[in-house]
Amino acid sequence: MNFDTWKTPEPSADFADRVTNRLFAQQDRTRRGRRLAIAAVAASALLLATWLLRTMPQEGTHTADARTTLALGDRAAIVAEPHTSLSWRVERSGRTIVQHDRGAAFYRVDQGEAFTVNTPYGSIDVRGTCFSVEVSEMGAKTAAVSAVLSAAVTGAVFVTVYEGRVALGSNGGEPIAIDAGERAYATPGQAAKKIAQTSTQRPSEAAPQNAAVAPEPVRDLAAAQTKIATLESALAQTRSEVESLRAAQAKSAAPNDPAAAFKHQQSFRPGPEELAQMAKRCEVRIDMPPGMFQREPPSVGKRWRENYNLNDDEARAVKKAMQAMHADVQKNVRELYILVTGDGEAAKWLSPQAMFEELEDKTAEEIQALARQRISAERAGLQPPPTDAAGFSPGERYMRWFTGLSDAFEAKLAKELGPERARAMHDKFEGWPGARWSMNGCPGE
Repeated sequence: MNFDTWKTPEPSADFADRVTNRLFAQQDRTRRGRRLAIAAVAASALLLATWLLRTMPQEGTHTADARTTLALGDRAAIVAEPHTSLSWRVERSGRTIVQHDRGAAFYRVDQGEAFTVNTPYGSIDVRGTCFSVEVSEMGAKTAAVSAVLSAAVTGAVFVTVYEGRVALGSNGGEPIAIDAGERAYATPGQAAKKIAQTSTQRPSEAAPQNAAVAPEPVRDLAAAQTKIATLESALAQTRSEVESLRAAQAKSAAPNDPAAAFKHQQSFRPGPEELAQMAKRCEVRIDMPPGMFQREPPSVGKRWRENYNLNDDEARAVKKAMQAMHADVQKNVRELYILVTGDGEAAKWLSPQAMFEELEDKTAEEIQALARQRISAERAGLQPPPTDAAGFSPGERYMRWFTGLSDAFEAKLAKELGPERARAMHDKFEGWPGARWSMNGCPGE
């Protein structure tokens, strides 16, 4: 065959494109396969690493130079106060062991595996709760601690429970259960003991003295009895002791002393003469419905209906006012907490009651005394109220907000029921049938 005469047919116009497209398609399939394989390996490695990290024991130590928030795994947080020394280990199972050697800290622990806090003087077993631990040594005893411990005791651990329950044990006896609102301590060689609640503790949930029907019962014991939010419980107890001494002094005062007679019959709707006497001792009283510092808004129950003869429409109006007041309290207490402490992280998970108690403890007594002096004089008409509170310190802004809660609720109720009805309800038992506070003491006293 003569190939010289063979005529090669011309390729079609799209021949080159078809060939290159097929080659690129094959290469792309190969690349995609490789990428998918690499991605699958990477995903498997990531899952394995995540699993290993979550199941490996986690350990740490910390000595706090300033207030510090620590996260232990995904179920516990600790707010350590300055000079607190901690170490911890979170096992693969989730079991957590904390060694709390020194200082004070607030713990929040969610439900889960065993959680134990060991101290030099006792151990705390936890399942899910909010509580505080303070390790006190002989050289660092406060007045409140000394009132509990004898001079021979070298140190102790104090535990205060805000929510839930813990068990405190020592090498001197069986563990004891500590419920919300209770405080206990353990010392070397002695069984753990509870600390009795003092009668002067604030806020008071006692019924008004002249109320025909008792007010709504407290639904959340932790919210009613919690004394402190973080570990300044010793200071709170000292203040309570001071109030007891003042009451004892007033009781033994001369019969013609108006302050002495007044101590035993307090009205939370005082008249002009009484307000003038209160201003002399820088006394301020606050009353408000129960449950404002609880996480959930309070309800209008049978007792409220009976005490104030509420029909269905009025009961709904009171409930609306309570819900509005509750929302304001929750918002304001967080804003003030951040303003006073600067701790925005803790404000995300602390309860409103805990933040309120810490606000009181973090506000210096000198600031509180100055605020009481001004507010009591304003209420007695001895000086005009301020037109702008922007110039006040964070502590005085807290005091003014807190002492104004009683009238704030009346104002919200007036929007729903009218001013006259709201005022009549406020006056009926000489104050709202819920939490009541009385604070006194002038600057320099």
